[in-house]
Amino acid sequence: SYLLALIACSDDGTSASDPYKDALNKGWDEFKAAKYSAALVQFREAKKINGLLADPYIGMSWSLVKLDSLTAAIDNFTLANAKESKIETFAGWGFTLNAQKDYIGSNLRITDALKIDSVWVFKFDSKYNHIDLKIVKAENYFALNKIDSALLAIKKVNPLFTADLNTYVGK
Repeated sequence: SYLLALIACSDDGTSASDPYKDALNKGWDEFKAAKYSAALVQFREAKKINGLLADPYIGMSWSLVKLDSLTAAIDNFTLANAKESKIETFAGWGFTLNAQKDYIGSNLRITDALKIDSVWVFKFDSKYNHIDLKIVKAENYFALNKIDSALLAIKKVNPLFTADLNTYVGK
């Protein structure tokens, strides 16, 4: 056990770095800096080190969305969800399915996300949050011609919003 302690510590007595966590953290740093290709490289490295965890797949998915590789992103969101159900998976998946005009699938994933955290903010890009999810859900209902459901969904964002659905303009 003494030998294990020596291996686990560097020369200055601090813990040795964790290559998986290092790659994952570098990936999110690159993502936050809008360097999505570089982020993807780091997330792929983390996946090579430990492909059993969801986080590398989530990072790859969000990076692929930003690189406009939506089908590949969806494939990775699916793999991430098979490993562990996380809000970052469901939220990104919902946005991506909306972009691919899969409005029903998008609403299913958004509902999953909001069940986990109804006031979610994406910690790696705060421009994405629960309000966006609710607006996309309303947009999906509108695209599906479910106007009553669209109105109810948008009222979750703005309870004072009104529309007379009995008029052409209201629809």
